[in-house]
Amino acid sequence: MKKTSLTVAVLAASSLCVVTTAYAKDRNHAIEAGATFIGDQELATFGYSYEVANNIVVGGGFMLGTQAIDGLPSPNSQDAWGLYSNVGYKFEVAEFDIIPKIGINYFNADVQFEDQASSDINIDNVYASVGATVNWRMIGMTVDYGQINDSAKIPDGSGGYQSFEEDVVRVTASFNF
Repeated sequence: MKKTSLTVAVLAASSLCVVTTAYAKDRNHAIEAGATFIGDQELATFGYSYEVANNIVVGGGFMLGTQAIDGLPSPNSQDAWGLYSNVGYKFEVAEFDIIPKIGINYFNADVQFEDQASSDINIDNVYASVGATVNWRMIGMTVDYGQINDSAKIPDGSGGYQSFEEDVVRVTASFNF
């Protein structure tokens, strides 16, 4: 009885390994999750990408966050969200897929100050990004970089204002299927 159970378990495990390897070989879809860092802020990020044809990969996703902006002279709260899309070309090197990408992104944040003397601000920006994805079999990692340069005026703490300029780094892990 034990020998039969062990045989069934070994057959099931080996079948799963063979099917998973075959499934991973033609992997042209990916779901991804991670974080987008805008200055000191972190936004949860979720996306999807797909190889359309001839090693051309397109993708997109969204980011959400409510973390307050650090460094402002007055306590604040924020509702932020954004969208991103990108296109890249897949190079296959051994068991790795390397995908350099360019993208276009949209970011919107409404910042409300607790101090009634300060006026609320809205950051509404479209910006470009560059990045790369490295996939190994069924897992991958993507890093993208962009810069927001918005005309919204942010209090600088000395009674003056400065434009909102921040680096944006998006880091996601992906599952390829």
